[in-house]
This record gives sequence, C-alpha cells and structure tokens, in this order.
Amino acid sequence: MMKKTWLGRLWILTVLFALLFPGLTAYGGIIDFPNDSILFLSSFQVDLGSLKSQGKKEYFENENALFVFFLTRADEWQILLSGEEFTSGELIVPLRQLEWRAKKKNYKKMPKAGREVCIIDSKDYEPSGIVSDVVGVSYRLELTGDELAGSYRAPLTVSMIIP
Repeated sequence: MMKKTWLGRLWILTVLFALLFPGLTAYGGIIDFPNDSILFLSSFQVDLGSLKSQGKKEYFENENALFVFFLTRADEWQILLSGEEFTSGELIVPLRQLEWRAKKKNYKKMPKAGREVCIIDSKDYEPSGIVSDVVGVSYRLELTGDELAGSYRAPLTVSMIIP
C-alpha cells in the first residue's frame, strides 16, 4: 500500500511540475533517476545580476538565482555542482572567482574547472523514507580588476548522485 501512495504522490508532483515548468520537462525529461528520484531546476540559464560594490570590492551577485527541487526515496544521495571557466571570445575569467551558497549559508568558492562540489547532501536531512525540498542557490562573481569587458558565459552542471 505504501508503494501505491508513493507512486500517487510522484504522479501528482510530476504533473504539477510539468504544468509549472513546461520547458524543463521537454528539455530534460521528467524522471531520469533510479530509486524513484527527481531533480528539477528552475532555469537552464542563470544571470549573475548587476554590478555591485562594497568598499573597494566589486562583484556580480544574484541571490536565489537558481532553485533546485528534488524528491527521492534513496537513503544516500548528493546534489553536485561543477563548471567551466567564464569565456567571452578569447577572454577568460577563472571559475575560482565564482562563489555559491545554498540555504542562505556562507558563500563558498567553486572548485577548479571540471571538478565537482557537493551543494546539497542527504546527511543534512532526517531519514524519513521520502525526502523532498526546494533549495535556492545564490551566486557571486568577485572581480579582481583584471577582467576585460565582454559578454561572458560559463556552463555550470547540477547533478544528483545516488551511490
């Protein structure tokens, strides 16, 4: 009986998110994960916002630039973030200048390009059979003063890992 209730809730959530985020379901599929898990992103593109300054420090910041929705029955899982350098033609801004934070915690530096960092972990949740949450992820790109003007882009990847 518990499995039927779980499948009913999963179906309702899937339909709800398909209606709220039609582009996401067409682009990424609805259910791609084992162990009855779902990962949705609020957007496939994140804007770092406008230039801000604090004393001599200049940066771009966007609070809750991305919302990560997940639902899983797995006991152990992680949601990982990785990325590549920011580029504008041949110009480069190192990924290490980008910082992230989830759940309004302190900002943390991104790892080197191509490496992953855990942004959400099952260890932070009470084991309850079904875990679901919507987590806002904020980004801040600190400027060193060496950057040249341009339209920079960097691919960032959000993945859910279930061992």
